[in-house]
Amino acid sequence: MVQENHSYNVPCIAAIDIKRINPAYKEWLAKYID
Repeated sequence: MVQENHSYNVPCIAAIDIKRINPAYKEWLAKYID
């Protein structure tokens, strides 16, 4: 039950975090490449 809940929630949370962090991550990545 815990494993199913874990595997179900992680991708959803990750997707939300990626959408939220994406702009800042692009800025950081651009600075890091420079």
